[in-house]
Amino acid sequence: MNPRLLSHLAVFFALGSCLSCGGGSIGAVSGTATVDGVPIDAGAISLRAEGDAGPPAGGPIEAGQFTIASRKPLPPGTYSVSVQASKKTGRAVKDPQRGEIEEMTPLELADSPQQLELTAANAGNLTLRFTTRRR
Repeated sequence: MNPRLLSHLAVFFALGSCLSCGGGSIGAVSGTATVDGVPIDAGAISLRAEGDAGPPAGGPIEAGQFTIASRKPLPPGTYSVSVQASKKTGRAVKDPQRGEIEEMTPLELADSPQQLELTAANAGNLTLRFTTRRR
């Protein structure tokens, strides 16, 4: 058999076995989060697997962007996604430790938590949309 063909086949099988090594586990999750169509100024996101499928994971949201790097890989599956969100008020306040900072006000979300089907294909580009609670 052609040595070049053999080397290509070896690479192909090595890649195939590496892809199946982690059982399809997901190392990092990232994307965007909005409330009423506007990027979340600041907040936090947490993912909790349905049942006992894996460890919870979470991270900060800044300017609508988030990245969650879990200590343990996350298995694909259904997750409950909870978000805490705040928006800028346009005013500055004095913080005793940080000096003058932008004032933030928390948002009451009508649809947090929500369900998410997490896969290796969508983990790097999630788009999460939330709405404020109407009074």
